[in-house]
Amino acid sequence: MRSARWLAAPAALGFAAAVSFGLAAPAASAAPAYGPGATATLTCSATTVALGGTITCTFSGFDAFETVVVTIHSASETLGSFQTNDVGQFTANITIPTDIGAGTHTLTGTGQTSGHTVSLTLNVVAPTTAAVPPAAPSSLAFTGIDAAEVAGVGAAAIAAGGGLVLVARRRRRDNFA
Repeated sequence: MRSARWLAAPAALGFAAAVSFGLAAPAASAAPAYGPGATATLTCSATTVALGGTITCTFSGFDAFETVVVTIHSASETLGSFQTNDVGQFTANITIPTDIGAGTHTLTGTGQTSGHTVSLTLNVVAPTTAAVPPAAPSSLAFTGIDAAEVAGVGAAAIAAGGGLVLVARRRRRDNFA
């Protein structure tokens, strides 16, 4: 009996030390942020987007380096395949097709290895067009210079230079004669 107490005391101290230093196993474990048992999540920069518009979406909770196929439903159109990083997530710019029609659509990402699926409801609206004011019939922007003025100044400079050359030749000829 005496030896049993003697063995129990060090074992209790060892367990207490392990718990206080975080070495003992936890009572319950939380689901990992990625990999098996993970919950896939999807967040986008907007939930209302115009036909042909682009939104930035982050998909997470998939396996590391997994291929995720992104589709839009109501039209069941594949928007692309993307590979996750080492923690099972990726961010992509998703362009909404112009041929799916305005209305409520579901953006879905499906992991090809894990089978995880995540969805987000989007409100797709018709693109807005800004009214462009009509241009005045003959009001072209003036982007250059008046070439006639420049040509006249250039011609005058050439004529003056030619006259100076003639005067210089006459003086030279008169000095040597």
